[in-house]
Amino acid sequence: MKHICSAHVPSDLLAGKVVLVVEPQVLIALLECSVARELGAKQALACATARDGLALIENGMKPDVAIVDLGAEAATAGLIARLDAAGVVLVITSAADPPEQADAPAFVRITKPYLETELVKAIAAAVARRRPGA
Repeated sequence: MKHICSAHVPSDLLAGKVVLVVEPQVLIALLECSVARELGAKQALACATARDGLALIENGMKPDVAIVDLGAEAATAGLIARLDAAGVVLVITSAADPPEQADAPAFVRITKPYLETELVKAIAAAVARRRPGA
């Protein structure tokens, strides 16, 4: 088994999965999609806004994993709630470190800027949280 980014995570962690990336910064979105593909994702699709992410879902996209920038957009909370309710593996990125909420959905938060290895570890942790019995 190959490991990427020295993160000691199997390169097939996302094998066959569809990944939605919601990130307004193009270079970060490209990195997140690249990492998802390195982890075996069959598709990694990026959009810049939560509204665009919701539109993709309403038009039939069924993500298994989502990497969502928390940002200041009002629609982000709705997107996160919808993804969480559907059982999607969630990684939330943010430039600020918002306080933890006891009633927050099950997701892994990562604070920007982050290293590629930190993103890989966050994805692995989020996948582990969504496994039955985790």
